[in-house]
Amino acid sequence: MIKRITTLIAAALMLAAVVGLTSCEKTNYQRLDEEGYTVSVRFDVGEGKITGTDSTIIDVFNPSDYEAKNGKIEIPVLSLDDPKRKKSEDLVITYADHFLAGWYTERSLIDENDPSKGYTYSGKWDFSKDSLVIDADGEYTSAINTLVLYAAWVPYYEFEIYAKNETGEDELITTYKTIKLNIPEWEEGEVTLDMKNFPVRDGYTLDSVYSDEAMQNKLTGSVEGEWDELTATSLTPKIKLYTSWILGNRYRIYDAEDVRKNADLGGYYEILADLDFTDVKWPAAFANGKFVGTIDGGGHKITGISVETGSAKKNNGIFSEIGDGALIKNVSFENVTHVVDTGRIVTDSYYGLLAGNISAGATFKEVSVSGKLLIGNACQNLKGQGQSYSIGLVCGSDTPSGIDYSEIVCEKQNPDNERLTFTIEVNENGSLELVFPE
Repeated sequence: MIKRITTLIAAALMLAAVVGLTSCEKTNYQRLDEEGYTVSVRFDVGEGKITGTDSTIIDVFNPSDYEAKNGKIEIPVLSLDDPKRKKSEDLVITYADHFLAGWYTERSLIDENDPSKGYTYSGKWDFSKDSLVIDADGEYTSAINTLVLYAAWVPYYEFEIYAKNETGEDELITTYKTIKLNIPEWEEGEVTLDMKNFPVRDGYTLDSVYSDEAMQNKLTGSVEGEWDELTATSLTPKIKLYTSWILGNRYRIYDAEDVRKNADLGGYYEILADLDFTDVKWPAAFANGKFVGTIDGGGHKITGISVETGSAKKNNGIFSEIGDGALIKNVSFENVTHVVDTGRIVTDSYYGLLAGNISAGATFKEVSVSGKLLIGNACQNLKGQGQSYSIGLVCGSDTPSGIDYSEIVCEKQNPDNERLTFTIEVNENGSLELVFPE
């Protein structure tokens, strides 16, 4: 049979002693001794805390509850988190920036003249195997601990995270203290990368983690430091990790909803399936803003996107603008519809099926665009004619290389509200004009 005493360190013990001397009341220890609970085990948490208090735990035992063999009694000792204890979940032990290496029967100062240097430990206690062995005829008192178990704390490992800077040199981007660092890994169907407890770098998405500066030994799973179990001291207080990153927030896209929910003008989109926007609204952030991220289509197609010119809307297409640094590759935009309402066009604006305006610093590789550019009946002003706005097949500004737009169809609405298909060609004067089939 076991009993537990939770007492305040030192102060409470002194108070109990004073009460015992100045009154006839018996102390807790006197009552325990009279009941036969004379053997005690104290858990010394050192600089740690139990459930946020300055308390300590003492277990007391009655030797008569155990069978003696060869003059010895073996008493099992329960760990503080053992479910056999009542409310064991309440006995949480913590020490900031340290982890509990275990419990030991001996503790010694590393430097007796400088206690701040900490301790070394010996006699690690194994609660699954070790028992408290006492003499059956021994004399014990609960106030004097038969056994003291010392909590050994090891400082968290300091992880130094490095990344290449603009000159290609490794640069320390952050340090992180923890007992174990989990390496983020993509899960099937996961749109964004769960960084777990790995440090986040603003504006970037983690690509890979390596243990060496040459980035040859790629790490997966988790990274843990090493510590000496005999002395409970850290063998790897600092751990260097080398990382590669992708510029922008990375998204793995499986369906059109993934795009709608994660519209990011600077995002890196990895398309993993064909996307159909027939019944899904194209994100307004793209139709209204400047895209400077990356779309890696992986050879997939994006279909059914519809956009139209809003009231007083400057620059319009699937993307309002595609800016410097943007990269779109290995993707086809099919069955795209752009309705250009010339009654709502504003001056100095650009309109096209893919984008209103595309900067010279944007890059396209193996991109195709097909669909319909539907233009209202006031559309007599086109790019190249010196007018106040420009309309083009792919975009209103110069069409960059790397885009196949041979299957874009233009239709103009005539005064009788009929749709007439036409092409845009360069005439002898170098300006653009509508050419209708005979």
